[in-house]
Amino acid sequence: MKFWLAVFVWVMTGVVLGYGIYRLVVNSSPALFIISLLVIIGSIGYFCATDPSSNHSEHPHH
Repeated sequence: MKFWLAVFVWVMTGVVLGYGIYRLVVNSSPALFIISLLVIIGSIGYFCATDPSSNHSEHPHH
């Protein structure tokens, strides 16, 4: 399940980033670019926090 969670996070990051860049090009608004950047940083941090190597410390199933 961790794999699909990571995939979902990265897909959502790509969608938000793509939309943010699109709006940035259309409106030339730096705020949306900053928001997109924060989303990327947050997603990377979340992915690292839910790294499979540290999965045993969160919810032990085995």
